[in-house]
Amino acid sequence: MGLVPYYYERLSEPGPAPEEGIYDGLDVSLGGLFELTGEMPPAGATDLLAGIAMHVHEAMTALKPSSPAAVVGHLTAGLDQTRALLNLLPSDSETAFMLRIKEQQFQHAITTAMGITLTAKAQPPGTPAAVSFWQAPSTMGPVVRGQTFEVHARLYNPSAIEADGVMLAIDDPAGLTADDWQIESDTRQSAPYHQVMFTATVPENVPYARPYFFRSSVKENHFQWREPMWIHRPTRPASLRVTATMEVLGVPVMLMRDVKPVKQTCPMGLS
Repeated sequence: MGLVPYYYERLSEPGPAPEEGIYDGLDVSLGGLFELTGEMPPAGATDLLAGIAMHVHEAMTALKPSSPAAVVGHLTAGLDQTRALLNLLPSDSETAFMLRIKEQQFQHAITTAMGITLTAKAQPPGTPAAVSFWQAPSTMGPVVRGQTFEVHARLYNPSAIEADGVMLAIDDPAGLTADDWQIESDTRQSAPYHQVMFTATVPENVPYARPYFFRSSVKENHFQWREPMWIHRPTRPASLRVTATMEVLGVPVMLMRDVKPVKQTCPMGLS
């Protein structure tokens, strides 16, 4: 059983100061990224990290509620340097993993500061275009294998900063191709709204929209995987997503949205 203490004695010498948080003693700044991961920085990486941190600080300093787009120039410069640093690192390094998150954060901040909105709405085939802002949106329930539907993708940029070369595309995160989904596209408008109408047919081999993990019985104390590719994610992603690619101040920026229908919600007591 080992030793069993009979009593505890309080020492006269004070111990170390209690920690105030889980990050005490850790440098979680951008400049301390390599020290945090324990990896050796390649030549030029330290200067790039310092440049990224400088652009983030400049963006925070330039931020004004009346003019959020004023930070876009600093953010695009930081995004460009983040990608330059990623090119110096092996893709499987811990530092590269954290920098890819920073890359996504930069792109999200850029599109948010510019007020860019991207929607990807699934709807029944042949749905007429809305003629009024007050018109109720078309609704659609779940689709089944072999069913055809439309995806209305729309991107709008209200900012004075141009988003050049806007392209809207649709893909399946699970790896099925556009041919599998029988994707067809029709560009409806390019300015001021970028609108593309996609037509898709649900493949016969597409997985069902359900959790990727399961238990055969509540008595089982562990889960099994239907689709191991989504392990460590909270849920399976949507079957289709729309990706918008563009250039902002000469820097490529990408924005993604899951394809979702508008579901009919009846008032309480009705079905």
